[in-house]
Amino acid sequence: ADEVNLCIFFFKQKTAYEVKECDWSSDVCSSDLCGAGRMTEFIAKEASYVQAVDISAEMLRRLHERIGYIKNIESICIIRDYSVISDLSVDLIISYLVFQHTPEDMVEKLIEDGRRILKENGYYFFQIPLTSTHKVVPCNGANALDMVYWTIEEVESLAKTYNFKLIYSPRDNIKGQFFIFQK
Repeated sequence: ADEVNLCIFFFKQKTAYEVKECDWSSDVCSSDLCGAGRMTEFIAKEASYVQAVDISAEMLRRLHERIGYIKNIESICIIRDYSVISDLSVDLIISYLVFQHTPEDMVEKLIEDGRRILKENGYYFFQIPLTSTHKVVPCNGANALDMVYWTIEEVESLAKTYNFKLIYSPRDNIKGQFFIFQK
């Protein structure tokens, strides 16, 4: 069987459970925007190897402070793209709580780069805040970037622009924010 590589960004417990139902025991994972590693630690129990990728060296320090240096977790600090991840090396990207404070052009770059690193038929599972009209809400006084809300139509357009098949889309802007693209 082919070795399966995962690029896991961030996901909530419900998603983790759905992913855990699969057999990831021989897989290589890349956990992007891993923060302090709560999900990375969870995935590392199921996968043979995890790349914990974040844009913040401080968050990677916190990851190791919290869980130590587990032999199957490698930490990598990136700036704005996935250039450290090889082409066609990933079977699954899961992104949770990443795109909501990410500028629109960077979301597009991450989707485009996701296509580059995904193997053929790979999946891009992500959460993105939805609304009926595109808007950016300032996070006044907060230590965060502005909150960006997308429309379902804009996300569908991203799939088309970057040659993804839209596998799953929420039925409306209120009840769901999760999408699945397939390469």
